[in-house]
Amino acid sequence: GIISNDIVFKDEDSIQKIINLFNEKKSVGMIAPKSIRPDGVLDNIKKNEYSFWEIFKSFTLVGNLLKIVGKKKHNSFLNQNISSTSEVLQDSSLFIKKEILNEKFFFDESFKFYFTEDQISIDCRRKNFELFYTTKIKVNHLHQHTMNKMKVRSNWYMLKDAMRYSYIYHNKFLTILVLYPLGLISFPIKLLYWFLTKKI
Repeated sequence: GIISNDIVFKDEDSIQKIINLFNEKKSVGMIAPKSIRPDGVLDNIKKNEYSFWEIFKSFTLVGNLLKIVGKKKHNSFLNQNISSTSEVLQDSSLFIKKEILNEKFFFDESFKFYFTEDQISIDCRRKNFELFYTTKIKVNHLHQHTMNKMKVRSNWYMLKDAMRYSYIYHNKFLTILVLYPLGLISFPIKLLYWFLTKKI
């Protein structure tokens, strides 16, 4: 499994429950439990992997403006009160079948901190396994406990990982021509805004 250093299991038998679930659902290759932050808020888990357009909207100022003026779309996150399959799972506490982990080059270590869940989820689905989110197992997630100590650096890592993810899994030409320059121009402007608004 992949377990972040800020995860605490709520039940002593959580691991056994995960094993039982794998035995019950033979087509499932990865399982993520219900993840609860200290304030009681659930971690958001996307239903679908990040598209090129979502990365553009999240990491460029032009995309941010389009997101503000654009119409709201349907909710792209899982209903976390219902166990279900998903395209992507939360990687702060992710359990993976041994058959998948034995595959060469499963985990791309070039991603520093972010987009690993999308990369791993895509690779799992390519090996014809399903991804399953379960409400029966719960963990406490001290959300951003490490990243909050390095806010500027963590946002820089997030930008770099987003660019790399887009380059590998989406259009390489558009990533180099559009995302890289717009993302690099947007980052210092965002930093200035955060500094002026005392967010950093």
